[in-house]
Amino acid sequence: MNITNISILVPIYNVERFIEKCAVSLLEQDYCNIQYVFVNDCTPDNSMEVLQRVIGRYPHRNIVVINHEKNKGLSAARNTAVKAAEGEFVMHVDSDDYLSDNTAVSQLMQCQQQEQADVVIYDMQHVFADKCVVETACVPKDKVAYVNKILSRQTPVCVWGGVYRKSLYTERNIWAIEGLNYGEDYVTKPRLIYYANKVAHLKKPFYCYVHTNELSYTRNFSSNVVRDQKWALQLLEDFFTARPDVLLYAKAMKQAYARCKAECLIAWGLGNGTKEDFDSICSIKANMWQPLPVKLRLVLILAAWHMRHILAIYSKMGLAIKSLLK
Repeated sequence: MNITNISILVPIYNVERFIEKCAVSLLEQDYCNIQYVFVNDCTPDNSMEVLQRVIGRYPHRNIVVINHEKNKGLSAARNTAVKAAEGEFVMHVDSDDYLSDNTAVSQLMQCQQQEQADVVIYDMQHVFADKCVVETACVPKDKVAYVNKILSRQTPVCVWGGVYRKSLYTERNIWAIEGLNYGEDYVTKPRLIYYANKVAHLKKPFYCYVHTNELSYTRNFSSNVVRDQKWALQLLEDFFTARPDVLLYAKAMKQAYARCKAECLIAWGLGNGTKEDFDSICSIKANMWQPLPVKLRLVLILAAWHMRHILAIYSKMGLAIKSLLK
């Protein structure tokens, strides 16, 4: 197998309890030609001290640490890392997550070589306090079908869990939208895949997505969640409307609005959101309900009937049942 450069990109913010396990899982990879780019987004805790101690144990590794002068958010940290990447390929790993196997990068790059792929998607494990649950991504061989799955949120929309040719970013001018903190990956990933010539899928759950970080963006609800989801949907609609093959993605975009609206309503219910937040979510246009699971359609029905309190109870009951079934 030819050795191909790859840069692993890690944003750092408020992960003092998690960064050591993350960094060790990356620095212990058996693949030789890796560049590591850690971006300190002005973390207020001791994450960087912990990271520096870990880095000191791996003097043979090609490691770059970049410090933002001020906190810029996750999107900006991702962009800083991509711009600093020397590898032909880039791989995102969030600093509260980790890789399960020290051969992960070798296997991913072998898959890339064999398939001559611009993108290699791999699977994940959801790591809870008492168990791990494996999720296999839905990655159709047809690229249009895959983009539509991402747009309609029927497959993971995160940029982690994938290896991407760096030129998809730089030559196509695809960057995370700075200031967009809830949905930044959702806007970035389908645009990258749109321009990829070939996408491969390695069905191995190397990525460990940790659900025990209470400070994670995805675990907290605020008015910004609604604002960012609306912004993300509009950005994607603008992008695909400007493409010559826009009709191939029109149905998926309609589905995206309905699913995002339902998911925001559930997050609102779980997070005890305000009436103003509820009204803001209800303003999201959502006409295509039919492809949604029954539980999401019920959420939209309750919202249409302005049954806020019942919707909040339903959201919490759904979470409790889901926890019992894990």
